[in-house]
Amino acid sequence: MILRLTFASLLIVFILPVLSDLTGNVFFHLFAGFLGVITGFLAFYLGIGAVINEVFGRRILPV
Repeated sequence: MILRLTFASLLIVFILPVLSDLTGNVFFHLFAGFLGVITGFLAFYLGIGAVINEVFGRRILPV
């Protein structure tokens, strides 16, 4: 679930600057930056969750 959410938000992060350039609206570019930070946090959680679950041998963080 987190992996799908991470890649879906990454896809939106790639689409929003294109929309910003096509429409001339700066809001899309600003929103892409904020969504990029959220995508980074999701990717960080995904990586840490995989490592922690592997180290402890059971599901501690849902990944």
